[in-house]
Amino acid sequence: MKFLILLPYYNRPTLVRRALQSVQESTHKDWELAIVDDGSEVPIGSIVEEMFTKEELAKTRIVYTGDSKDAKIQQGGSRMGEYFNTIIKESNADAVMFLCDDDALVATYMERAQEFFETHPQVQYAYSHVIPYDPQAEHYKDCDHKKHWWLNNQTGAINPYSALDASQIIWRKDDDVKLPSPHTEGHDAVVWKQLYDKHGHCWFMDCKGQYKGIHKHPYRDWE
Repeated sequence: MKFLILLPYYNRPTLVRRALQSVQESTHKDWELAIVDDGSEVPIGSIVEEMFTKEELAKTRIVYTGDSKDAKIQQGGSRMGEYFNTIIKESNADAVMFLCDDDALVATYMERAQEFFETHPQVQYAYSHVIPYDPQAEHYKDCDHKKHWWLNNQTGAINPYSALDASQIIWRKDDDVKLPSPHTEGHDAVVWKQLYDKHGHCWFMDCKGQYKGIHKHPYRDWE
C-alpha cells in the first residue's frame, strides 16, 4: 500500500526537520512525500536536499506557491489547497495523509495503517492516537510521555465535531476530496468534514500515529 504524505510548510525550518526525519525513519517505505512551501523566508528545498538520500529525493515532490504575505491577504488566504489537489490527482498512491511541519510520524504508523485498511476494506478513512510533544525538546522522542496526555484517546467511531485534532486522518485516495483554495481554515478539518458528510463517523485505528507539537508559546520562539 502506497501512502501520499502531504506536508504544508511555512517558516518552520527547525521543526520541519523533525517531520522529515520521521518520514525517513518510517518502517514502511512505500511512500510519496509532497511538500507545498507557502512563500517561506527559508525555502524547504535546501533543507530536504541536505537531509534526504537520492532514493528519498526521488519520492519527494516540492511545490512553491511563491505568495507573499500581501498576496495572501489580497487573494483571501493561501493557495496551498490548489496545489495539493493537483498533487493528489496526479499521484498513484492508495491513501493520503497530512503531516504538519511541526509534527512527526510514529515510525510504525504507515505499517499499522496498511494492516488496518487491509483488514477493513470497507473503511474509507481512519484515525489514530496522537502523542503530544514539547517543541522545546531537542528531539520529539525525548519527550517524557508519562507526563503528557494523549490526544484522540478514543475507543470507537468519532466525528469532526468532537473537538479533537484532525491532522491524523488517513483516507483512501479514490475519495473525491477537494481542499479549498484560497483558504484560511485548516485543510485537515475541511477534509474531515467532507469525509464525514459522505461516509459518517471516522473509524479509529488503535495505534500511535503522530507526535503532535503542542506550543505553549508562538512557534517562532522555538525557531
